[in-house]
Amino acid sequence: MSCRCQTWRVAIIASLSLAAAGCSTPGSEALQAYSAGNFQSAKQQILALDPAPRDEFLILCEQGKIALDAGDPEAAARSLARASDWAERFAIYEPKTTIAEEAGSIAINQTMRTWRGTYSDRIMVDAYSVLAQFWLGNIEQAAVYANRVAERQQDAEVEQRRQIAKVEREINSWRGGAAASLVQQVQQSPKFKASRESVEALAGAAYLNPFASWIAAMAWSATGDSTQVERARVMLRRTSDMVPDNSVVAAQAAMNPFETARHRPQVLVLLDACQGMSLQPLIIPLVTPWTGFSSIPLPIPQTHACGISGAQISGGGVTVTTEALSNNDAIFQAQFDRMLPEIIFRTAVMIAVKEGATVAAAQATRRNSGAQIGVLAAMSLYKAITNQPDLRSWRSLGKFTQIAQLDRPDNDTISLSILGAGGLAGAPASIVLPPGRVVMVYVRSINPGATVVYMFSLDPSDTSGESWAVRTVRDLP
Repeated sequence: MSCRCQTWRVAIIASLSLAAAGCSTPGSEALQAYSAGNFQSAKQQILALDPAPRDEFLILCEQGKIALDAGDPEAAARSLARASDWAERFAIYEPKTTIAEEAGSIAINQTMRTWRGTYSDRIMVDAYSVLAQFWLGNIEQAAVYANRVAERQQDAEVEQRRQIAKVEREINSWRGGAAASLVQQVQQSPKFKASRESVEALAGAAYLNPFASWIAAMAWSATGDSTQVERARVMLRRTSDMVPDNSVVAAQAAMNPFETARHRPQVLVLLDACQGMSLQPLIIPLVTPWTGFSSIPLPIPQTHACGISGAQISGGGVTVTTEALSNNDAIFQAQFDRMLPEIIFRTAVMIAVKEGATVAAAQATRRNSGAQIGVLAAMSLYKAITNQPDLRSWRSLGKFTQIAQLDRPDNDTISLSILGAGGLAGAPASIVLPPGRVVMVYVRSINPGATVVYMFSLDPSDTSGESWAVRTVRDLP
């Protein structure tokens, strides 16, 4: 008996050590600094991380976006390029988890699985790669990543449907118990319903991202190649269909900014605002007399408050306001809803195996009440610690993007203000534009008090090199 108890003690200690390593959120300190608007500190911390292989794709995504928002397009481009390669690897070579990952996710929890992101995450990797390459003046390379954006968006819906069908087959054929009924039971749980209802219902495309489509069209337009320009025109029409109320995209579908710039130099403003959805834990208690304490751990989307409604730009006697391009929360929510049955099913399998092990251990000690109580207590502790939801998600993404376009003022200066949630304009910042017929003004605003502005030329005809070196950062008052 003492040998059996010693075996359980060793197993519990080993499992708890693995659980402690697996349940922490990678890059949490860097993300806290980022959320507070300390972009430089966040960049230093996130770039210094050496993540476990199962978290590498996630950290590369965070590194790329945080470096971009900290004004370091070189570091952003490097991390995003590696992330894009990982996304390609998952899409083509390793679409399935390994046996070791599956075993770890059952024995511990879902954080033992390699984070592969969602289909929308993989699209965003290449969308921000376009922006980083634009910033560096690599127009041709920006167009390459634009091609990847288009390919990923074209493939995503088909591949996601296949994955959903595969999971449905697994649920219905699983021999370890009534997984299908457990999925439905969890979805009908009052605690689960209450948590879901606390998140505002969001409608939106699950796969296609208007921002990604728009930035890809800008890249193709910038090349000046007639075939690419025509591709851009088609993509802009599709983007306009996704955001029919956006007059900027509608006008660009008729004549893209690079065509307009032949006669009148143009300024494009891209606003990336607030913080997008992340995941929070939902723990549903599960207590039975024969297995002790257990729980059903699930990730649930949570929204973050946003005190920004847009940006106002003035110059040359004209004032424009940014218009909605992408609702990243809606995309996150739609993607999560499609993944939810799989998330519940994987959790159900993990719970069933642990409960089965608990029953077996209790049965093995049934003639010794003291030992049985000890085993149940130990297994309950083990389950309480290891039954944690997988809360990993790309957290440096904004809540939404908006765009604006205006003629470049003769004095090369614009005024930019962040609009609060009520539409009230904050103190304006005067911004001197870099050289170029088409200039991008990238605004990243966590909140009205934590905003940076970066400017760079998208003009492929400018061979002086001067505009590519202009990376002006302005902290708005």
